[in-house]
Amino acid sequence: MMERRIGRRYDLSFPVKIHPPGSSVPGLQSGCTRDISARGVYFTVNEDLAVGAKVNFIVTVSAEMADKAKVSVRARGRVVRIDKARDYDHESTRVAVVIEWYDIFRGEPAHI
Repeated sequence: MMERRIGRRYDLSFPVKIHPPGSSVPGLQSGCTRDISARGVYFTVNEDLAVGAKVNFIVTVSAEMADKAKVSVRARGRVVRIDKARDYDHESTRVAVVIEWYDIFRGEPAHI
């Protein structure tokens, strides 16, 4: 299989909140990043997303890594790959998203 990634990936685990654009479902799906690059993110969620789906998401960087102030990345992207994983008695979905737009800010986001 040919490697298609261009940028360097960083193995970082941060909380992520995912919301499909235009969804009428209240609330956000939560997950955790597995790795991040400037062009994409790979995260684990408990519910399925579809390849090709547009998603909005927020990754929150821990305060310890951001000079004691919470930093978040608000982004939009497209799902490019879905992997199913089973750890012990728990099945999860791992999702690769190509980032199409992002914004970095301090504090809590007003919205996605």
